[in-house]
This record gives sequence, C-alpha cells and structure tokens, in this order.
Amino acid sequence: MTDYQIKITEIAQQEILAIGHYINNQYQSPATARKTIAAILNGTKKLNYLSDSYSFIKDRFQLDNDYQYFMPYKQYLAIFYIDHSENAVYVTHVLTKSQNVMNLFSENQDAK
Repeated sequence: MTDYQIKITEIAQQEILAIGHYINNQYQSPATARKTIAAILNGTKKLNYLSDSYSFIKDRFQLDNDYQYFMPYKQYLAIFYIDHSENAVYVTHVLTKSQNVMNLFSENQDAK
C-alpha cells in the first residue's frame, strides 16, 4: 500500500468554497458551512492510503480516462486521479451527487 500526497486543484478548492457559500446563503448557517468544508477536506485524507481502492469513473460512465471517485462526506463526490510518478493524488473536482458527472467530462475531456 502506497502513501500518497494529496493535492487539491484550484478548481476543486473553488468548488468546495462554492459548496460552503451555498450552504451559508441557503440555510443562513455559517457554522454548518464551515463544518461541511472541513468534513470534505478531512474526507480527502482517506486518499492518502486508500486511493487505489476506489472505483474508476470509466467503469461506471463508459468514459476513457483514469479518473476515480469517492464520497469524502455525505452527498459529496470527489473526482481524482493518481500520478504514480509524483506519488500524488490530485483531487480535480468536488460535486454533489446530484450533479451530472457525464456533463463534467463531456465539456472538458482533459480536466487534469
């Protein structure tokens, strides 16, 4: 089992912040927004040692890429890929389960 360095891309960071802003604005709950952001970030730490065990997007959605996905917290889905040469896992997107993953990849096949 390999320990990987976790790297969250700028896009994923923006998506996590957008989730927090949505929760804060929709529910008027800054504490819940902060808790959700912290839980998502904490959940990504699982990728440090478990990233090889998660499903590939191509297996679920018939896409031609090496992206994998997992749920770091409740209804949130994180998309990531492993760069074995850098011993790193890159989290590229964080979405709600209700968002359409197919649209994400059909708009930008090279989301790395």
